[in-house]
Amino acid sequence: FLGESADLSKTFDFIVVGAGSAGCACAARLAKTGASVLLVEAGGEAHRSALVQQPRQMIGAWHSEIDWGFRTTPQEHLLPKGRVVELERGKTLGGSSAINYNMWVRGAREDYDRWATEFGCPGWSYDEVLPHFRSIERVSKSPDASYDPAFRGDSGPIAAGLLHPALPEVNDFITACVSTGSKKTGDYNGANLEGVSATQFNTAGDSGGRQD
Repeated sequence: FLGESADLSKTFDFIVVGAGSAGCACAARLAKTGASVLLVEAGGEAHRSALVQQPRQMIGAWHSEIDWGFRTTPQEHLLPKGRVVELERGKTLGGSSAINYNMWVRGAREDYDRWATEFGCPGWSYDEVLPHFRSIERVSKSPDASYDPAFRGDSGPIAAGLLHPALPEVNDFITACVSTGSKKTGDYNGANLEGVSATQFNTAGDSGGRQD
């Protein structure tokens, strides 16, 4: 894909290959320094199609021209034995973030700490990556969740939070879980991951649309 402003006669300070989530962020950060940047993407501009803009329809994007269609080799230890797992990967501006459900889940503190201490990844402990998580998000207030500013950001470029109003089935599921002894968590991206909660999304406000 070549954007309308692409001039291949130019030379560039940096060439970023792949316009997925990481590639776009990397290119934008470099451009803000004043450097000239060429961002190269194998796919097209499907990120503006109705199919991509509504995450609820994302299954329709799988196995399409905007999905690389990767598959694993047969897995001996999966049932049924030898099962092949499909790995949907986006082939368009936005990459795989254009064909996913937009769920906003950081993961467990313990995993980050293990990467730093056990797997030789300095700088990847939870306390070290937390400022970056906070800097990229703009969490929206919700009557169904309480957000601790020590863990959540409110001025970043990516909107994140719960969708409103929640589907009745979501509330029914949470009530059922609590009735069996599960704890309801106010924010699984905050201090404590454990518990039951509605899913947070990085979508464009309450409409649930995908962000550019």
